[in-house]
Amino acid sequence: MSSGYPSSPYLVHPFNEPEIKKSIPVEQCQRRAFNKRLSHVRIWVEHAFGMLKGHFPGLKELGGTQDMNGLYNAVEALMVVHNLCIGLNDHPEDIWDYDPTDNTMELGERDGEQEDGDSGIQKYGQPILQRVQLPGRETDAWLKAHGITKRLELLNRLCPIEEF
Repeated sequence: MSSGYPSSPYLVHPFNEPEIKKSIPVEQCQRRAFNKRLSHVRIWVEHAFGMLKGHFPGLKELGGTQDMNGLYNAVEALMVVHNLCIGLNDHPEDIWDYDPTDNTMELGERDGEQEDGDSGIQKYGQPILQRVQLPGRETDAWLKAHGITKRLELLNRLCPIEEF
């Protein structure tokens, strides 16, 4: 993940090597395990967005908008339609002008890692249970502090220290 993106509760960064090395040995193991789990989730998300952009090439042109609620609502609607397409066995490669080069990774491959094919793909079709509510005017300091807190909460939930 690019360190060019600021830490926030909406974007979880892996622990970098200096953060890992300054931890006690048991926490080092915990943080490396967390990074590995986070990497697998990131791969699933990248696959999902690649599939979504395959069905809706216009997504490549989105950006530069100031209406973030509108953008989230549009993407959310496209996710619903995308899930319908999957359910109807529709394939992006059957779409005229489909750009297969946009899918930057083959399923199950990333940085030399191998997964078992469709591992996790079935999770993409989960129903959306609530509308996205963007918080009001958050400061950079608030985002960073809450991002650090969120990462530690996830670390302890996904990789409890007792397991190491």
